[in-house]
This record gives sequence, C-alpha cells and structure tokens, in this order.
Amino acid sequence: MRALVVTSSYPETPGDPSGHFVASEVRALVARGYTVTLVVPRGNAPRETPRGVILWEIAAGDAFGFPGVRARLAEPGLLKCAGRLSGILRFLLGARRCVARLARVEGVFDLVQAHWLLPGVFPLLPPGIAREAEWVTHGSDARLLRRMPTFAARGMLETATRAAKVTRLRAVSSELLAALAPLTPRSVADRRVEACAIDLGDVPARDDARRLHGVEGELWVVVARLIASKRVDVALEKSLELAQTRPISVVVIGDGPMRASLEARFPHARFLGQLPRPTCLSWMAAADGLLSASLLEGAPTAIREARALGVPVLCAPAGDLARWAETDPGLCLLA
Repeated sequence: MRALVVTSSYPETPGDPSGHFVASEVRALVARGYTVTLVVPRGNAPRETPRGVILWEIAAGDAFGFPGVRARLAEPGLLKCAGRLSGILRFLLGARRCVARLARVEGVFDLVQAHWLLPGVFPLLPPGIAREAEWVTHGSDARLLRRMPTFAARGMLETATRAAKVTRLRAVSSELLAALAPLTPRSVADRRVEACAIDLGDVPARDDARRLHGVEGELWVVVARLIASKRVDVALEKSLELAQTRPISVVVIGDGPMRASLEARFPHARFLGQLPRPTCLSWMAAADGLLSASLLEGAPTAIREARALGVPVLCAPAGDLARWAETDPGLCLLA
C-alpha cells in the first residue's frame, strides 16, 4: 500500500519539536503497512529518511520552520517578509508539481493524508492523485478559512475534493469540526474527531528525571512557542499566584519573539529556550504540573503529553479541554 503525506511542518532532526505529531502520524502509517511518500519544505540540513518513508523536500527558502509561518512573516524587515512570501509560493508550486508527477509516473496513491487545510489540502492536492484522502485540520488553518468569505473557503475545499475518490475530514477537536461544518463540502464522506498520534519515546521516570535536571521542591513547567497567541504571560501570571501560597520553581521551555519581554517581566521563571523534544519531555516528567493559557488550540500536544506522563495540568479551556476536564481529575481549568 502507498500513502502520501503532505505537510508544511515536519521535524528537521529527530529531536526537533516542530511538527513532531505529523512524524508520529507517519510512523503510524508505516506500522499499518504503508510505504509513505512524504512531501515537506526543505530544511536547513538534509533530513534523515526513516525506514518505510520516501522523502521529497521542496525548496522554500526560510519561509517555514520555528516559530511558525505567521511569526516569521511578522518579523521586522520588508525584504525579509517579501523573501519569505516568495518562499511560500515556491513551496506551493513545487509541492503541487511534485505530487502530480508522482501520481502520474508511479500511479495513484491508496491514501493521501494532508495536514492543515491551508496549504496542505488547498492548493497542494491536484485532482485524481489518490483513492482516498484524509484531511487533518489542526486549528490555525480552520481559523484562517473562517475569516475568508464563505463562498471562497467552500470553493477551495470543494476543489480539493477532486484529489481522491473518497474524502474524509479529521479534526483534532469537536470545536474545530463544528466550526468547519458550514464550509465542508457535502461530498466529504466522513467527518470525525481524532487527535494526532503522540509518541513519547524513552522518557525517564519521574525520580530519574528530577535527578537528571537537579530538581528539588515543586516544579511547574510552561511549554510553548513564545508568541502572543500562546498567552505565556497569562500562564506566568498564574505561576505568580501559585508562588504566593507555597514555594515553587518555574521553567519555561520554548522560544520566540516575546522571550526578551517575558524574561524581563517574569524574573522568577527560568527560560531554557527551545530544547530537543526528548529533553523537553524529561523536564515535563520531572514537573509537578504544566501550565498552559492558550485559547487557540484544538487538542494541545503538550497537554496530552503531560497527562500521558501522569503530570497534572492547569490550563485555559481551549478546544475540547473543558470536556476532557469533566472526566480527567488531573486536568484543571484556569479560573
């Protein structure tokens, strides 16, 4: 069986947290017996190709990568922004041509899994390339479509259904699925909620993780890109409230354009920057709790990872988290 996975975010190294949930999806497809053709933006260095994966890296300049396309486009400098817009266009055109050529030369795929409706589904999927298509929406793509005129957004998705005989829509939260309902073509055969796979790997036990990082006392961690939409400032304000009731230490894992201002505003927190994913998970395993204040999430990966490790979470009611909290006593919502 042959599967095609198209994504604009994918780890450049084994420890890179960017798009690691897509890498988990690829591993799951390989485990199901698929040979996976993976189409991604070219990174700074050649990626390793896992067993069962055929990799196609498409030139995109430095448009993609940490801390995200929108954050990179917002960086100061008109020429820098123009160059990155050009890189996005190069990737879109190059990836679509690549996918069309592969289907024409090697035959249609049994399955195409496209991450993010924009640009993974539209405009990257040409007509007639697969027997079945699975569209995976993560959140930012749905919000962008909802801001467009309805006729335009619906037309884009309707056009994309021509890529396969059968099209299925998969949202990482029920909130996203409901938000997309007015835009989803009637021809989409199945609409369901299913979070992306997570692969924790070899995470040390709590006591070992605490010894590894020299942790003593109560530790709270914040794991996020340091951009406005993640509301790290709100999470750190909550940590100050906790610190008024008992001694705690706070570690922030992640980087981004807001780091300097956050460090100046919250000197009680220790900022570690962006860490390799295994190191981040070991810090999480060592923690007494995870703080998250982002409201623009579907099924937040860091929260799901923390709960999988048995770490309590204090978070904003994003996506389906309020519903999850009804049945998970380790998941508490910010007041």
